[in-house]
Amino acid sequence: MLENDFNRREFTRVPVSLEAELVPENYLPFSAQVTNASLKGLYVCCDSPLPIGTPCSVELLLGGRQAPVRIGAKSTVARSDPAGMGLEITSLVGTENFDHLRNLVLCNAPDTGRVLKEFQSHVGLRRWEQEASPDQH
Repeated sequence: MLENDFNRREFTRVPVSLEAELVPENYLPFSAQVTNASLKGLYVCCDSPLPIGTPCSVELLLGGRQAPVRIGAKSTVARSDPAGMGLEITSLVGTENFDHLRNLVLCNAPDTGRVLKEFQSHVGLRRWEQEASPDQH
């Protein structure tokens, strides 16, 4: 991917190396390696990318398979190429998953100030945070 492609993205993608468990709709579950992540997407390396539009549950395993921290998300295959596929995150379950994903991106970002501005300025992310938080009325 060219540097300009990264600059056109809505959210900064950061390089990571995480194992993930994927459960696609109408396909067998499988494990794969995630090589970059943002608050709205993941790139998953795999031998047989799923068709574009396939809904997929994904769990990122922070610290490996035995680690207690998992980030669970619902996603849809947004693009694919011979080396893998891009998943668009459509929802995260609970505040903890949002916080873990946000921290993962922040800890791996070359420009944390830019990433923090993206988080603060994006209405959709504020809605995710509010939906994930317990009702405080």
